[in-house]
Amino acid sequence: MRLRTIGCSVLVLALWGCGQPVRYEKIDGPYIVVAADVVEDRHLSYDLGDGASIGRVEATVIGVGHNDRYITVQRQPQASPQTIEYYYVVRDLDGRHASAEAVKGPFDEPTYRAEVARLNLPDLKPVH
Repeated sequence: MRLRTIGCSVLVLALWGCGQPVRYEKIDGPYIVVAADVVEDRHLSYDLGDGASIGRVEATVIGVGHNDRYITVQRQPQASPQTIEYYYVVRDLDGRHASAEAVKGPFDEPTYRAEVARLNLPDLKPVH
């Protein structure tokens, strides 16, 4: 009987964890980095509340920065791990019903560095 109780407790704990993201980090305002199942699926999303969000930059997000005008993102595509891509989100163009024009990129590093200088984009910080 005691073994059955322990087994049921383990099952309940395992099921309790289902549906919870393995990674959830609030960046600023409605912006979050989230991974549903595995950490390598980290992507930037716009949080709508009540567990709903809209994706902005696909996995794997490895760096993020923010200020009052922009969200910057460094991405290492899963299909091409030797590649690094850069994006930025124009916050004034973004929202619950925003168009694709809010997200700029992907950029290679030299083009992104030019955008950083031109727009004074925020520094990227690693996401773990």
